[in-house]
Amino acid sequence: MKNKKLFSTSIYFFLISTLLIFPKVYSEKYRCKNEYYTDGKMLNKPSEFLLERVGNRFKETYKDEIYYHEIGIENENFLTLIQKFDSYPALYAIFINKLTKEKYSNYLSMDMDKKASPLGSYGKCEVIR
Repeated sequence: MKNKKLFSTSIYFFLISTLLIFPKVYSEKYRCKNEYYTDGKMLNKPSEFLLERVGNRFKETYKDEIYYHEIGIENENFLTLIQKFDSYPALYAIFINKLTKEKYSNYLSMDMDKKASPLGSYGKCEVIR
């Protein structure tokens, strides 16, 4: 009888502590602003978007649009989110420094970057069998 009561008390304690801890760990939200600069001057008014953890990815809400980002890397210092596109070779990456609360995002596309001056590198490859 005493063991049964101890067991059920342990189960209740576990469930309550899980319900109290779980939302804190997995319900992260970030409200971010996009600021666009050229030559150190802001181009237009900042726009806001919301990032919310949904399971093992993040949902971005921007105006009336919703996008999903996979978690590339996450630790106590930073978060890297990646959006992939099935119809063309491109990535959209968001970097959040959790310590400074800074955010950087950029779109990477082969077609776009080879026409404009890319920040990365562009070249050609040879297929080797």
